Amino acid sequence: MKLIKKLDSLCKNITKAERIAAAVLLLIMFIIRFMAVILRYVFNSPWTWSDEVILIMLVAFGYLCISIDVYNDEHVALTGVYNMLPATAKKVLVALRHISICVFFVLMTYY
Repeated sequence: MKLIKKLDSLCKNITKAERIAAAVLLLIMFIIRFMAVILRYVFNSPWTWSDEVILIMLVAFGYLCISIDVYNDEHVALTGVYNMLPATAKKVLVALRHISICVFFVLMTYY
């Protein structure tokens, strides 16, 4: 039981670090985009690299947010349909959801 508590504490700390990293990425993306727009339309001297950097940061931001949502079990779900189902169907759907997340994780890791 101590091992599980230690692993859970470690996962919570990793999630906190991911939240901080996501917030920093979002702030940096905002600053870069704001400066790119100002330089393009006010000074007529755009940054040529800003779009690519924002795109890379947006992908990293997305992956950080996905991992946070999966850990907290807050990812996208059809709750309206799910809440109308009987308890056994809910258990089956939860199991299928977790299996599909695991398969997706394996595929993302492999490819």
